[in-house]
Amino acid sequence: MFLHCNMRRAKCLRFSDSGKTGEFYFTWRAYLPSDGTIELAQGFSLGCPIDDGYSMAAGDGRVLNDPRFTVELPNVGPGETKHFVLDMFCWEADHSSEETKRLFTNDAARKLMQLHKGAEARSRKTRESFLSWLQNGDNDVATSLLSQGLLSPAIKTAYETVTSGALKLLDFALDAIKSNSDDYLGTSRSELLYTRDSAGQLRYRWIFDNGIETWFKEEGPKIHQTWRILEANRDNELDCKFLIQIAAGSPTEFQLPPSE
Repeated sequence: MFLHCNMRRAKCLRFSDSGKTGEFYFTWRAYLPSDGTIELAQGFSLGCPIDDGYSMAAGDGRVLNDPRFTVELPNVGPGETKHFVLDMFCWEADHSSEETKRLFTNDAARKLMQLHKGAEARSRKTRESFLSWLQNGDNDVATSLLSQGLLSPAIKTAYETVTSGALKLLDFALDAIKSNSDDYLGTSRSELLYTRDSAGQLRYRWIFDNGIETWFKEEGPKIHQTWRILEANRDNELDCKFLIQIAAGSPTEFQLPPSE
């Protein structure tokens, strides 16, 4: 069973840059518990420059289809329930977009596990080492994605297995990035609860920031969500639309929607 997400459109209502446009992009993080550990997948907008975002003036709307990604959902047995979380973050590019995007890669998760191994979850040294890696490491993010063919949403994004302590350190790094990097505008959270009844029937429901969807039994319905993004200081404002979908067969089942 696969989950597909597509950030379809964005419209700039207000931007804070001193120039003629603002430059916006998205990052995402998906995770779920598995046998006492956490399965984590991450990514970011791929259609804009690695050190920048999509240029938009106030009133400009763009069809993005980016980020557009697919992850596989672990199977559930009869009577079992799993909880899947997807967070999408919106940023306005300033001076360190590469650093921010680097945090939202599976490479970052692997690096953090390497640093975290044998260290306490609250280790100051681990935190400092990880932030140094984010800020000063060679940025091979785009090259790595290209070489693996991961620019195609028809390829499912792999998970990395991390510990709960490592996930806390990722959150610490995220807070540091929010304070010292590109302008952080906001987060949209989508949660999926899915289960299988005693007859083997799959059932699932979505919980979004704007409410809870009904239980679904069939796979395939597209759920459309509107995301109004307003920075805390009200300097940047966007209106976004994304769709999310479940399908059973293969990542190749997900097609681009009409462009209108």
